[in-house]
Amino acid sequence: LVGRSRAMQEIYKEIGRVAAKPVTVLIRGETGTGKELVARAIFHHSARSERPFIAVNCSAIPETLLESELFGHEKGAFTGAESRRIGRFEQADGGTLFLDEIGDMSMDTQVKLLRVLQEKSFQRVGGKETIHVDTRVIAATHRDLERAITERAFREDLFYRLNVVTITVPPLRARADDIPELVRYFLTRHGTDLGVERPAIQPEALELLARQPWPGNVRELENTTRKALLLARGYPIGVDEVQRSLGVTRPATPASSAISEYVTQLLAQAERGETEAARDIAIETVERELFAQAIKLAHGNQTKAARWLGVSRLTMREKLA
Repeated sequence: LVGRSRAMQEIYKEIGRVAAKPVTVLIRGETGTGKELVARAIFHHSARSERPFIAVNCSAIPETLLESELFGHEKGAFTGAESRRIGRFEQADGGTLFLDEIGDMSMDTQVKLLRVLQEKSFQRVGGKETIHVDTRVIAATHRDLERAITERAFREDLFYRLNVVTITVPPLRARADDIPELVRYFLTRHGTDLGVERPAIQPEALELLARQPWPGNVRELENTTRKALLLARGYPIGVDEVQRSLGVTRPATPASSAISEYVTQLLAQAERGETEAARDIAIETVERELFAQAIKLAHGNQTKAARWLGVSRLTMREKLA
């Protein structure tokens, strides 16, 4: 965790307050803000630091396999279960289990997770033995869980069980003062890997980086800095390398593409009095194409398509209908 802004100072204080306490922590923030780094900091400053820290990305594992990943399974529990598997909860016994993207977990798995948090015990998939664990859970999400609750995509009782302590990691645009320090940190970190002995950046280039909105947050800044370092080939990073890196990492806005032409035609119709709702028509048209292409690209997997679009599975189903 890098940064001296007031926002980051508050994060450090919160980590210090909760690290040693045996409570569940919910870390909230946009994608790329460093939620796992916060979780690891809590772990390293806790009494469990000598025990395992295991991270599970709930959105990266298919729903049908997530339960087995978390709780394990017995031999023959399902097709392909050729031997017993010890789940992540058991592996993290005495330590910490970090559940990233908890908002993407299915309702069925949420029920089982809630039971473990309440009773500190569970059964492997296909098993009858009750297994007791002492595992601290830290969860993270970039989703609006309150909205997911109203859409019946997230259990309210699980939310309150996870939400004992909440740490909200601010987006990079809210702590732009930290950007120069972050850039220098990434230069040092990646300079060694890339064989650059004294990585440097020109003031104008650093200023350009500080002015960017960074929708991908710290992760995007790190990728951009690394690419600029590669382009500079051992010389100080200049404005040109930064601009080229930004062009690589962030898709260009299709200002002169078909979207621009479509908007021009739509506004012309509005000017002639042929329509009075150009904005609504444009949004509906783009949204229809967005959802259609997403579900096609996901080969019909609504959960995956919903995750790409940043909506709940319920919203995905409604839009498809």
